Parts: sequence; structure tokens; C-alpha cells
Amino acid sequence: MAQILKKFNTEKDKDQQHMLFLLYWLNKFVFPNCSSAVLLEYKHLAEAMHNHTDVGLAPTILAHLYKNLHSATFENPTFLVLAHSG
Repeated sequence: MAQILKKFNTEKDKDQQHMLFLLYWLNKFVFPNCSSAVLLEYKHLAEAMHNHTDVGLAPTILAHLYKNLHSATFENPTFLVLAHSG
């Protein structure tokens, strides 16, 4: 995440700077991930938000939820066993 903040601070183009901020915000608060990395898969949302374009968020939010459910069930199945038994 530090890389995106450095790029954000050195970017001279205000539009590009705004899109980088939106991409950071989406990754930090709307679609957080375990690695705290800024993922470029949400770049299209940042661009749409910057351009004030209507975007259907349902597919993106569902994809994020399914990805996290997959991670929780297949990458850390012991957590589910402990949660279910308690």
C-alpha cells in the first residue's frame, strides 16, 4: 500500500491523483483484503466513480463476498470447525 501512496503523492495530474485515491479508498474500506494490498481489479470502479458514471455494484460486491467465502472455507477450514463446535 505504501507504493500507491508514494505514487499518489508524486502524481501531478489531478484526475489521475483522484483516481488513485479512489482506488486506495475502495481497497481500504469497501473491499479490504488480508494483505492490505491495493488490488487493480477495482480500477474500473475507481474510474467510473471519478467520471460520475453509473455502475452496478452488485456483481462486484457479490464477487468479493464469494471470493472471501472461498478463502474462509478452503484456505482456513479449521476456523469453521472451531466456530461450529463452540
